[in-house]
Amino acid sequence: MNLEEAIITASEAIVLVEKLLKRGRLTTVQEIVFRQSWTGQTYLDMAIDSDYDLGYIKDVGSKLWRSLSQALGEKVTKTNLHKVLKRIAQKQDIRNSKQYFNKQIGILKAIAFSPDAQFIASANNDHIVKVWHLATGKCVQTASLQNRVHHDSVVKFKDMQG
Repeated sequence: MNLEEAIITASEAIVLVEKLLKRGRLTTVQEIVFRQSWTGQTYLDMAIDSDYDLGYIKDVGSKLWRSLSQALGEKVTKTNLHKVLKRIAQKQDIRNSKQYFNKQIGILKAIAFSPDAQFIASANNDHIVKVWHLATGKCVQTASLQNRVHHDSVVKFKDMQG
């Protein structure tokens, strides 16, 4: 899974929303509104499918988007939901991946993301370069470059295409 595909399903998005709102699970109606908004349905479709009043569905949706907007500090609507939550999930994935760099010995000197955003390369002041799989957080390769790099080291991925 690359970073742009950080959220794939409505269920994964709901877990993220519940974490962001910090007040437990969404109510049944909030979850209906969220799931059906996620799949692009209109409020009228939601009201018909769920047997709730259209005005009530709109009110629940409005309050849900307002709560998310306040939690995130940016406007969240039914139409930008995917975009906003994918970006938030990506930021969280990157933040969570920092724990793996704490396993690095020495001071981190350089870091680079692979072109497909599936791997991160890191180099430290002990001339150790590690390649990490971002989705799993596992180190997939380690190399010692003692006496082969200078103090202003840079790590980067070589484009292997064309």
